[in-house]
Amino acid sequence: STERLRGFAQFHRLDDTRLAGLTARSLIYVAPAGTRLLERGLRDAWNLYLLEGSLMLTPADGTTLREDGGTDKAAHPIAFLKPRKYTVETLTPVSFLWVHDLLLEAVLGDAPNTAG
Repeated sequence: STERLRGFAQFHRLDDTRLAGLTARSLIYVAPAGTRLLERGLRDAWNLYLLEGSLMLTPADGTTLREDGGTDKAAHPIAFLKPRKYTVETLTPVSFLWVHDLLLEAVLGDAPNTAG
């Protein structure tokens, strides 16, 4: 829903029209526990927004970080920098959005920030 997307930091100030357009073009994906979603070093055009569940992020030094859906940390795209700095795997079943860079650019580019 548009209100669910508004919970993400990049989208909370979008006007209703742009947010509705993003909602219409966004699919919710699901993955079981133990699924690798992103690989460290990958250069891709997708952005992962965690809705529900828990992820483990592992940087090159092997330490791990946990991201849980619905938290303040998860209000931002997961492992956003490219090339990817983290390998991302699911700890629990998850639901998430994949949003392409071109769609983000179109929605965020010169969007008037009139809502919020």
